[in-house]
Amino acid sequence: MPGEVKALTGLRGLAVLFVLFSHVNKAGFMLFDGFDFSGSGRYGVFIFFVLSAYLLTRQFIEQARELDFLPHVTSYFFKRLLRIYPLFIMTLMVYYLFHRYGHTIWVFNVQDIVKNLLLLDGVGVFWAITVEFQYYFLIPLVSLLMLKYHDKKIMISFFSLAFLVLYAINVEAEFKSNLMPFLAIFYMGSFLAYLQGHFEKLKPLLNSDNYEKYLGGLGLIILFFFIILVPKFYGFLVGRDISIGYFHHQFMLFGVLSSLLIFIAINTSGLLNKFLSSRLLCFIGKISFSMYLGHYIVIAAFSKYSHLLASNVSFLLIMLVTILLSYISFKVVEEPLYGLRHRIKVI
Repeated sequence: MPGEVKALTGLRGLAVLFVLFSHVNKAGFMLFDGFDFSGSGRYGVFIFFVLSAYLLTRQFIEQARELDFLPHVTSYFFKRLLRIYPLFIMTLMVYYLFHRYGHTIWVFNVQDIVKNLLLLDGVGVFWAITVEFQYYFLIPLVSLLMLKYHDKKIMISFFSLAFLVLYAINVEAEFKSNLMPFLAIFYMGSFLAYLQGHFEKLKPLLNSDNYEKYLGGLGLIILFFFIILVPKFYGFLVGRDISIGYFHHQFMLFGVLSSLLIFIAINTSGLLNKFLSSRLLCFIGKISFSMYLGHYIVIAAFSKYSHLLASNVSFLLIMLVTILLSYISFKVVEEPLYGLRHRIKVI
């Protein structure tokens, strides 16, 4: 795809694997004993939030320099609707029909569907769509301020860091289908987009071997942190049982770790970049939206017949079927809409 940064596509793939592994393991399906990612799905969602804010803010700032602001905003929102809502509506209806005909995954009715589509609530995995789309409304404003004060690096950095610190102190970290508890996480992605624009001007003046070596090492440490903070693995490390929600409210921690991981993935070409740019992770990253929205359907189907198969066989089949169905969804729904969105310049 034009303008694609492979490492970031792969990072999206890694994020959805956290979600999928967590939910499959929570349903009781294990690849082998000890391989339990239960409770780590939220880590993947936090990566999605920061990455989405980064990419959209960066794109908005770059295009807004060349286009009239109001037509650009109109085009931006139309593209976001085309990106999210067709698959959003389709999967909502599938889950509703499952519930309607006796195969309940989440209990909800037509009124709940309307609330989801109006971004007033989020049933099941759809909570993240509701929260993320609410931030889409702020991206034009945030981008406009960053454009207006683009050269005021110290001022933007000071106010951004002050906002993040005050937010961490005063806003409770809780899971709701509204933006407020997650605003700081999204803003980290937007602030990173601003910083990355300035860093790219600075890069030619730096010794690339030195900074890439140190950044690359830090990136591997951060990736290791994400794995260690999986409750099962952390519990093994500290020698006691850890609840699967133990780290769920560490919003700022995962926002910072996700931001650093994105920054390092973009600005280095070492082992981390190669891992994230691998064909497998990039493939999964491209179909990650379909995987995220649809994987619970596959888990529910296998759960109904779990007594017929060994746990590790079910785990592998759930992964394979989810990837297959997500690829079909990507080719039939997402890819054609991608082409349509990118033919739209300014409305």
